[in-house]
Amino acid sequence: MSRCRLPGIVLAALWLAACGRAPQPAAAPLATAPALLPADPLTGKVWLRRDADAPPGELRIFLPDGNLLMSSCVETYRIARWQRDGADAIHWDEDGARIEARLPRLDGEQLQLELQLRGGEHQLQHYQASNTARVCPDLPR
Repeated sequence: MSRCRLPGIVLAALWLAACGRAPQPAAAPLATAPALLPADPLTGKVWLRRDADAPPGELRIFLPDGNLLMSSCVETYRIARWQRDGADAIHWDEDGARIEARLPRLDGEQLQLELQLRGGEHQLQHYQASNTARVCPDLPR
């Protein structure tokens, strides 16, 4: 092979190597994941009322989307909108009336709602998180 042809062959090889590769995209900057808020211990649980004077099977389910399901074995269900008013207070609407409640106790298993009733009265309700399947008992008619 002659020395004159060597630079041409090297250039042709480089050109073929460059044409055979797809251009590499620029490295995308790493997206930072949004900071996850801690799960609200109030939401996503079935809370069964434990008070002796409560209707049988009374329950509340606070959903993260702002819906509140309330029911019992003797009452039809109600779906209301609820909202947090701080770390230890919430409110919801029942038939146009705003119901306000403090949360004196809230952890993974226990919930206390202190309802602020008309006339300045307060009612303390105790709930237990339910992790098992339940059916309303047969009630006397």
